Amino acid sequence: MRFQTWHRYAFPLLFVLYVLLAVTYSLFNPIFEAPDEHQHTFFIQYLIEQHRLPVLNPETARPWHEEGFPPQPYTDIWAQEGGQPPLYYLLGALLVAPLDTEAAASQVHLNPHANIGNPRLPGNKNRMIHTADEAWPWHGLPLAVHVLRLFSVLLGLGTLLVGKRLLQTLFPRQPDVVLAALALTAFNPQFLFISSAVSNDNLIILLATWVLYQLVTVLLAPPSAFSGRQALGLGAGLGLALLSKLSGLSLLGVVLMMLGVWGLMHRQLSLVLRRMLVILLVAAGLGGWWYVRNQHLYGDATALQPFLQIVGKRSRTLTWDHLSTELQGLRVSFLAVFGWFNLLLPAAIYRLWDVFLAMSSGGWLVALWRRWRRGWRPGQLTPRDGALWALVLWIMVLFISLLRWISLTPGAQGRLLFPALLAINLFLLLGWRALWPSRPLWMALPPAALLVLALISPFAIIRPAYQPPPTISPAAIPATARLADPIEIDGRVRLLGVDVTPTTLRRGEIFHITLYWQATAPIPYDASLFVHLLGQNNQSFGGIDSYPGWGTAPTSQWTPGAVLVDSYETYVPWEVVAPTLLKLDIGMFDYVSKQAYARRTVSGQDVPLGLATLRILPRRLTVPTPALSLQQRFGDAIELLGVDLPADSWRPGDEIDITFYWQTASRLPTDYQLFVQLLDADGHWAAGYDLPAGGIGWPTSAWEPRQPLSQMVTFPLPADLHPGIYTLITGLYRLDDLQRLPASGPRVSDNALRLGTVTITR
Repeated sequence: MRFQTWHRYAFPLLFVLYVLLAVTYSLFNPIFEAPDEHQHTFFIQYLIEQHRLPVLNPETARPWHEEGFPPQPYTDIWAQEGGQPPLYYLLGALLVAPLDTEAAASQVHLNPHANIGNPRLPGNKNRMIHTADEAWPWHGLPLAVHVLRLFSVLLGLGTLLVGKRLLQTLFPRQPDVVLAALALTAFNPQFLFISSAVSNDNLIILLATWVLYQLVTVLLAPPSAFSGRQALGLGAGLGLALLSKLSGLSLLGVVLMMLGVWGLMHRQLSLVLRRMLVILLVAAGLGGWWYVRNQHLYGDATALQPFLQIVGKRSRTLTWDHLSTELQGLRVSFLAVFGWFNLLLPAAIYRLWDVFLAMSSGGWLVALWRRWRRGWRPGQLTPRDGALWALVLWIMVLFISLLRWISLTPGAQGRLLFPALLAINLFLLLGWRALWPSRPLWMALPPAALLVLALISPFAIIRPAYQPPPTISPAAIPATARLADPIEIDGRVRLLGVDVTPTTLRRGEIFHITLYWQATAPIPYDASLFVHLLGQNNQSFGGIDSYPGWGTAPTSQWTPGAVLVDSYETYVPWEVVAPTLLKLDIGMFDYVSKQAYARRTVSGQDVPLGLATLRILPRRLTVPTPALSLQQRFGDAIELLGVDLPADSWRPGDEIDITFYWQTASRLPTDYQLFVQLLDADGHWAAGYDLPAGGIGWPTSAWEPRQPLSQMVTFPLPADLHPGIYTLITGLYRLDDLQRLPASGPRVSDNALRLGTVTITR
């Protein structure tokens, strides 16, 4: 069957697929896990309860900062969104007013460890804590959110339906272009994600598409056909757009600019100006009251200044580096960034998207070159060319407005360009088609690829990010992870096991930690856990602070008796000086007071510092070149490669810096002590210094076989040491029985190695 026949069935199929996908996104994404969704929802809740619009107050509308945790009453939760034009919220209030949402604020729980805006960080993707109250069958606040999400899905469907009419008006005999551009819009994962969330973006996207459709219809006909009814329709669409989002002001400017140029080109400016006056009066009559209200309240018709005071202004001037970073965020979020800007697709997907953008841009150059060769010149515009220029102007104005927004506050989000999404996708596909105009199936490739991506994303990206960790029975804990004496925290929680892999790493490398928790009684609070990396002298090298389950398993929801399998990954910080040992200190604390909960072992002992130990090796293997080469073996495995002795003449009270270069042939089960001694001319002990071989941070049991290491020892000379010539000796011994490791050779006597002589002067 030819495309021209079955395309009639393709459009309904596309709309059905869109609805199914958008509803899937809505169901898979927990409530309030889309940007500002809770604030949009509580704007609607405020309208229902107070029967008036909220007033922005930067002093009280700052939501949920650390010092304000737990969250303040919901009248603060709408924050800056209370300054948005109200049409979407008024419609939403009409939909959910009959529902019982009086206890809405008490059902909102913040994850104080939430990772917002940085997808490179692992875990804590959830902005909110989700409870069983959100499960099916819905009631109260969750039901209201899902009703509002369905409303957003229908607005997205309206965008596609209006977009079909817009594209068919421009390309009445090219259904393949219409279908491909619609599909590229419908299957854009970010469009699906926003269309499945409570957001006023969905209404402005629909209204902008509707206004563009009306404008294109006018521009394709001669000015004499521009009726008063069309002017009324444009004015109504623009008035509603003004009440939906501030980008409605930009849309009004585009419409007036295009109509003015159109009237001049056709020399019927007088008629067009009369119609433009009608458009302005109707738009102002519908939407102007909100801007007058803002001017009265804030001295700012757009309410932008108090909005920015709440959301936060850019702290420094926008530089090219900052702009480049913002545009990178815009690039990826135009295709797909889920959650609170913290869930990305695999990097290869974005690279393929870049290839598509580059090829589409190249296709436009090819198309212009072909038209030039056929004799076309820029002044030779057809009515459709003029209508397409209206779409181009809208894209440009919207992009310039976005750059202006970026200069005021960090926030380059792809959805801010979505009022022009259909127009952008149309030009992308026209450029794509220009590369191989004789291959119709070429047009289907980008939409088909996005459909596959849209199908996979809810299952592979969104849903796993919010899944709590599994639970097992105590008997299922691996034997290698079990603690012989479990840790009890605050009398309610037990840490039954710890598993760390790998335990030998280098700086920057990732390791995995699995903790096996058990609640022994119901827990009435949400405790934060800590896994801190401690070096020598308990120096902290960071670690993990989080609610259990990377934020998805707060302790108040634990079932007593079940064992939570709580897995994390983190990395060895670059500031760690290797080789060294890092110990893992594990416990729980109260987020507000920052106080750790009391912990003891089940047998009543103090918790040992370091429930697990990491061996950190240097990233590069350095071959030492000691001043004195020795190659002296102690015991079966330890070899002293050599030493550095900076001088041979000292005074009493000085400190001698000696560098030892060690190596072991195999792993050592014991930590040995190093001794450095001075013997007088009669061979009697005169001074000595003992310390762990390898140092406190790298004892012999941690040494990596066949990896040389250096150890600098500062040997303090007694202040009352008599002048003379002394013999410097060294060796290793076991601390438990004080027995020296056996050594032999020409420099060895009594298992001690002679390093040389030291002269002590006055």
